[in-house]
Amino acid sequence: MVRKFKTSKKSRMSYKYYTANGKVIEFIPKSKDESTVVKIMHEWDDAQIDAGRREDYHVPVHFDGYLSLEGEDAAALNPFLADNTYNPSEVMLKALEQEERADKDAKIREVFDGLEPKLKDIATKIHIEGRTRVDVAAEYGISETMVRKYLARVKKIFEKEFK
Repeated sequence: MVRKFKTSKKSRMSYKYYTANGKVIEFIPKSKDESTVVKIMHEWDDAQIDAGRREDYHVPVHFDGYLSLEGEDAAALNPFLADNTYNPSEVMLKALEQEERADKDAKIREVFDGLEPKLKDIATKIHIEGRTRVDVAAEYGISETMVRKYLARVKKIFEKEFK
């Protein structure tokens, strides 16, 4: 039986051993040598209890978490193995993706700024403000078909620039 708690400092004059059937055997030292033995036994218990507490904080990863019977990737089976947060190659890939995204955003902004004012305004009202084509058409006094044609022109300009 593994102890979970340490014997208090006040009760360390003797050593209590608990058997598997629940009986308590108490060793009371009668000499200085026996007191040293009791002290050593308490130190061993303290070390065992501390080791058990440290073990409780370990990540619960088992060897079976690395492979399955079908040979699947370990990351799919064990969430502790799937963390790539600090993987150097993943960090570099994320940095490259952010640079590419920043370049692409700048290019989108440049193309958008180059649109005719009416096309830019209609695209903003529909795609950014979330208004309907019918609403925008009523505001400009044009048909919904014309709004669709303006949006098609915007789409064509962006497709041309990003091919």
